Amino acid sequence: MRALAIVIFAAVSCFSTVNMFIFMIGPESNFTDISAVESSYSSLRSYLPEKGVIGYEQAGGEIDTREYYIAQYALCPLVLDVNECHKYAIKSDRGEISVIKYTGVK
Repeated sequence: MRALAIVIFAAVSCFSTVNMFIFMIGPESNFTDISAVESSYSSLRSYLPEKGVIGYEQAGGEIDTREYYIAQYALCPLVLDVNECHKYAIKSDRGEISVIKYTGVK
């Protein structure tokens, strides 16, 4: 009887683990292909300084933390800052990425 309880417990544990794994990486998962994101930012590199701090903006004013960190990764060694007092800024608007150059900013 004890062996049967152990087998049932192990089976339920395995089923639960598999179910959780399928839920995490299922067809509706929202993983980002980093190489695709990097290629979209690589076309903008020629318009940006090689190093330093640049601004980062998103449409609507709310910063999506996930998109911000992906952009920071893709543009390294540049540092992205959400403040508006930079000569250059990256603007992300529903998947469209552009470079903004502000005049009169040091």
